[in-house]
Amino acid sequence: MSDWVTGLLVIVTAAVFCPAVGQFKVIGSSQPIVATLNDDVILPCSVDPLVNVEDMMVDWWRPDLPPDPRDSLSQYKYVHCYPDNRNVEDMKMSSFAGRTALFKDELKHGNVSLKIMNVKLSDQGRYRCALPQLGVTTVIKLIVEPKPVKTRTTEAPPLIIITTSNSKKAETKGYQFTLDGLVLPMVIWIITFLCFGPFGYLLVLYQNYLPTYTPKGQTTFLPPLKPV
Repeated sequence: MSDWVTGLLVIVTAAVFCPAVGQFKVIGSSQPIVATLNDDVILPCSVDPLVNVEDMMVDWWRPDLPPDPRDSLSQYKYVHCYPDNRNVEDMKMSSFAGRTALFKDELKHGNVSLKIMNVKLSDQGRYRCALPQLGVTTVIKLIVEPKPVKTRTTEAPPLIIITTSNSKKAETKGYQFTLDGLVLPMVIWIITFLCFGPFGYLLVLYQNYLPTYTPKGQTTFLPPLKPV
């Protein structure tokens, strides 16, 4: 077999079994991803059209972070690095150690989303996902918000307000009494006591001895009432 035939077979085999660069794109989120402090968050990212990336290299890093002058290798460290079908913790930035993961069962479906656990305020920024073998990248922005402060409220007990009839009645939640409702029962009780008590009896006796006047102008006295 001549050399040109062998070369042609190699080219055809590569075209059939190897993905062509430029044929794929990686899709992230066009809108910022918002996470709450200390919660977990997922940065969505997938390859289109669908392709198995289990044996490909997947890199996540922070393009907006300058190299750490205290670490000469900081510019080569990643948020997450997945080469040769495995995670490499030694190539991670120290602030992300043990806090990032890919969904390995989803890699065969082209899902290269990154999960960040126990989100910190320093995690806010831009994240770049890259698949060097496909020549595709995308950038996703993460916003970290502090947890809302929960306020505890207690309902006040109902108020009891005493007002007079001349004052403006207050609108309150609960019950309301007025002095008008107390004066009338007290007056009735006093009158009843005077009428039916000892003094009331003497008053009745006294009234029996009062003179009465007839039409002819004669004055007469009624006989006293006998006690019953």
